[in-house]
Amino acid sequence: MAYDALFGKADRYIEQKTALDSEFELFEEEEKKAADAGDFMESSDSELREAFLNIEHEFDYERRNLEEQKGQTEQTREGLSAEAGRELQKLKEVQRKLDHLSGKKYAESTERASEKCREYMDQMEEMLRTLGEDVSLGNGGRADDKRAEETDTDLCPHIKDQEEALPSLDRASAFSAHEQKLGAKFVRSMQEVLDQSRHEDVRNIYEIYGSRLTIAKAHHLGGAYYQHGKGVCINTAAIALGGLAQKPYQAAFHEFGHNIDYLMGDGEPISEKWGNGALYEALQQDFADLKGELTDWKLVLKMNAEAVKNRWSLKETLALSDMIESFTGISNPLGSGHGKNYWKNRLPCREFFAEVLDGAAANEGSYALLKQMFPRGVEVVHRIIGGEAG
Repeated sequence: MAYDALFGKADRYIEQKTALDSEFELFEEEEKKAADAGDFMESSDSELREAFLNIEHEFDYERRNLEEQKGQTEQTREGLSAEAGRELQKLKEVQRKLDHLSGKKYAESTERASEKCREYMDQMEEMLRTLGEDVSLGNGGRADDKRAEETDTDLCPHIKDQEEALPSLDRASAFSAHEQKLGAKFVRSMQEVLDQSRHEDVRNIYEIYGSRLTIAKAHHLGGAYYQHGKGVCINTAAIALGGLAQKPYQAAFHEFGHNIDYLMGDGEPISEKWGNGALYEALQQDFADLKGELTDWKLVLKMNAEAVKNRWSLKETLALSDMIESFTGISNPLGSGHGKNYWKNRLPCREFFAEVLDGAAANEGSYALLKQMFPRGVEVVHRIIGGEAG
């Protein structure tokens, strides 16, 4: 049968959603039990309360993971709806053309084709209903049906968002010098993402230093990183897709940010030496304001509660989590981070510098959250690169 692949993807989506809904339901039952138990911990000794804080942190972390999975499942649903909407529109166009055929010579063949077309349209309509789309085709999509005059974006409004073309380039990319290693498509896509950044100074800094970056590996089988004296090691295929905690191409902007940090500092990180350590001083002040009178663990619990309340995704909290981890020594405080051992004998300046740049270039949500929680630090980074916080 036609469209088997599409219907197969829809079936897998339904299975995944059903399993996730069940997992969410069980989690919320356990979370309620833990909350009930917590009511009795207020008068317990400090060690027991601290242990329970750990449990609460784990529940917050799990909830955010489930919320992220739920978001990805919704993206899958929207993608399937968009694809089904496009196929349905194609079928409607075929049906209209069949309806305009006339003459006894074609009658039998036309009727068979028309019948098959209507059968497929019914299947596609049913699939859209299963995916939660409100699509009514009345008399089967004939030309006299008002909805037959609609476009595929009328049937599924989010198709327009997904298909809207990125701006075409009429000039060389900031990363054109690395096209041979990174590939033409990757270089072009990086520029298209950068062009959409609302931060002129960030766009400019990648333009200025883009050709001077050192690309050590473009197909690295492992985590992306920058090593001074060696260069940037990334996997372009993985980075182009993005991931649970990063948007497409964001990781490349991050590692390029590290490279720029050293280029601006003539072999030493400008983020650490600029203004006699102005960035570190700003970050310390920001963290002191963020923490207030709370203990490190209570701060982490408070921030997790904020993340749940405001539905922050891991893509938005990756950089913030990293900074809180660096100051508290608590690994993955908001579900992600380098791990507490990474910060031994290491200042947070280099990571913060790269995180401000990658967020401003490719993930405005991450940038906005960093600016909200570490405003002085973000302002200093913009001053370092010759601009102002936007």
